Amino acid sequence: MERLANINGNYNEFLHRFLTVEKDKSPQEILEVFRTTTPQLSPQDFLARLPGGGTAIQFFDDSPEKDQRKALCTFEFSDEFANKKQEEACGVYFSANCFEKYRRKDNLKLIRSLFLDWDCAKQGDAILQEEIDAQKVKMLRRLLLLEGTFLPHVIIDTPHGLHCLWLINEDCRSFKLPEWEAYQNNLVLYFGGDIGAKDVTRVLRLPPYAHLKDPEKPYPIRFLYHDLS
Repeated sequence: MERLANINGNYNEFLHRFLTVEKDKSPQEILEVFRTTTPQLSPQDFLARLPGGGTAIQFFDDSPEKDQRKALCTFEFSDEFANKKQEEACGVYFSANCFEKYRRKDNLKLIRSLFLDWDCAKQGDAILQEEIDAQKVKMLRRLLLLEGTFLPHVIIDTPHGLHCLWLINEDCRSFKLPEWEAYQNNLVLYFGGDIGAKDVTRVLRLPPYAHLKDPEKPYPIRFLYHDLS
């Protein structure tokens, strides 16, 4: 897709690593290789590498109570504050696109990406971790073995799936919202993503903050891959 920003040599290295470890490792071991060998950018570094400015940082209550009073959106990132919100059982998110003052369509500043929120299970489903890991690896293989230029610029590991981000070429970011919505809808349908998580205001999990929907098993959000200059 010509509108997407170029992928550099990181793709070839990622593909080589994947095909190498896939030969003799279990899905769980494959994922652990990428969790531990992919450089884990700090939140500050990661956010600074995203183009356009105007990234919204969103906090939602991850606990079963879903306390709306804990929800908060800010455009100033603070690791100290993010950790404080984690202590309140809040997940930490970033906006896929850019906004002014408020994270809503009317305040859209810049369309900079397409994204995918893909899950192979939901919280509370009776599914073994081994099956979740196997499905994640299957999706990684699918992403890799399309054409290299279609690999996401960012792949984030979540408890039940992956969050993926494709950055849009700078000279193509001025196209209209309906056109972007058509691309986004097709992307979600093609990969079997969450059809309820495709609007332009969507947020994705921000590494390294934990997913806290299961209070007994906090799940650290980590990068499996990134290619951000």
